[in-house]
This record gives sequence, C-alpha cells and structure tokens, in this order.
Amino acid sequence: MLPTDLDPASRLKIGRALLRVGIVVVLLGVIAAAAVALTPTDPDTSTTTQNTQFGLVFCLGPALLGGVPCIIVGRQLSKQDHPDDIGRLYRGF
Repeated sequence: MLPTDLDPASRLKIGRALLRVGIVVVLLGVIAAAAVALTPTDPDTSTTTQNTQFGLVFCLGPALLGGVPCIIVGRQLSKQDHPDDIGRLYRGF
C-alpha cells in the first residue's frame, strides 16, 4: 500500500505517530549515550574516550539510523494534505 492510497485523516495520524516515535527513539539514544559516556568503569584508568566512543557507536548511532527515517517519513506523511479535499471541512482540519 502506498502512502498516496491513504485518506488524508489516516495519513495525518500515521505521520504524527511516526514523528513522535522517531523523536522518542532519538532522545532515548541520546540519553543512553550520555549515560554510557558518564558512567565510570574503572577508577584507575582513564577510559572516558572509550566510554564516549562506545556510547556514540552503539547507542546514538542505531538510534539515529532508526529515528531519523521515521522523522522524515512522518513529516512527509503529515504534510501531504490536499488543500482541495472537501472532506477536510467535515473532519475539522
């Protein structure tokens, strides 16, 4: 099913949901990367760069790879509203 096959109301709902999911995924990745980078592992050695790299590669990287496409598709779906759609008068958009 193509996004153009959906009616405008469901396309708007799906777009908003995808936008929210993408933002939440990116925020969780940022929080996880910060938690990994700031967590001390060994007080004797300086492993802050290793923790930072691990947080960026294994927490923030996958979150961005999953969240950014959701945000882009969600924005495209929520912005594809036809102004000449007569049904939007009845739906209140």
